Amino acid sequence: MTFYNSGNLVHSAIKEVQKQTYKKIEIICVNDGFQDETLSLLKKYQQEDNRIIIINKNNEGGAHNALAAGQKVVKGKYILTFDHDDKLGEDAFEQAVVSMEQNPDWGISLFKVKIMDEDGDLLESRPQPKNILTAKEAVKATVIRFKYAFRCLYKREVFQSFSYYKKEP
Repeated sequence: MTFYNSGNLVHSAIKEVQKQTYKKIEIICVNDGFQDETLSLLKKYQQEDNRIIIINKNNEGGAHNALAAGQKVVKGKYILTFDHDDKLGEDAFEQAVVSMEQNPDWGISLFKVKIMDEDGDLLESRPQPKNILTAKEAVKATVIRFKYAFRCLYKREVFQSFSYYKKEP
């Protein structure tokens, strides 16, 4: 997860990941520049949960470089990019991992997406895509176009085949 002056969302973001039924995870939190209490809150949660890894960096290069910083320390077989204001069903990680394990030729598992406004009202619902893509096509459709970048479970090697380092306008 990347955070940029997101102190008001740290609690809900960490709790959203901690509630998952699949517990064998690393929770990588990238604090991308801070003007608020984000870092101190992340450190508090890190003391309570040894799965939390904090990367503290200056705000250089925007969200892409923050994701790249997190990508460098991942040790697990899969990577799920999760935005600090995303919500998931409690078994979302588990279902995605099971799907990937049952289909070893898959490089990515996409989630059904519901986009809500600040009041929790549904703005848009995107069904889970049914088409099968090559690893390169999946990265292009998800990461490069940002259609599903924060709503996917990737095999680590597929995700890392794309570098997030990029100059932002």
